[in-house]
Amino acid sequence: MTTAREKLLDTVVGHLRAELPLDGHQIAESDVLADLPDADSVHMFRIAARLERQFHVEFDDGSLFAVRTVGQLVDLLASVTS
Repeated sequence: MTTAREKLLDTVVGHLRAELPLDGHQIAESDVLADLPDADSVHMFRIAARLERQFHVEFDDGSLFAVRTVGQLVDLLASVTS
């Protein structure tokens, strides 16, 4: 049985894969977003905007800027969708 958090993780990973050239790269929750291939602030804002549109939420800028890892992004998304 897939948990709600696992579904959010799958969604975040899907958006990361759609925005970044991650061919063959396995994404883990502990991965630092800035260390992913071609990850820059423009790509990260696009990913955040995609998630906001999909879930009809808005991230607090301070909270978004504090996110460093994939897992933290999932936690932030979980906090605004619960």
